[in-house]
Amino acid sequence: MLQLEGTRDFPQSPADLWARLSDARFLVQCQPDVESVSRAEAKTAVFSVRPGVSFVRGTLEVTLQVTDAVPDESLSWQVHTRGI
Repeated sequence: MLQLEGTRDFPQSPADLWARLSDARFLVQCQPDVESVSRAEAKTAVFSVRPGVSFVRGTLEVTLQVTDAVPDESLSWQVHTRGI
C-alpha cells in the first residue's frame, strides 16, 4: 500500500482545499491520460486511463473512493486499479 505523508503549504483556506480534495469528481480532472469517465460522483469515481510506461501502453480501470472523511481535518482515499 502506498502511503504519502508530509507537510505542504497551500494558498487556499483549509475549508476550500478540503472541499476540493474530498471531491472525487475534481480528483478525476487532475489525473493525466484519462480516456473516459464511467461514473463521477462526490465520493466515488470510476474512470479509464491509458498511461505510458516505457514503450508499453495499456488501459487501467480506476475506482477512486473518498473514505474516512472528517470535514476540514482529514480524509483518506481508496484507489483500486485493474488492467494492463
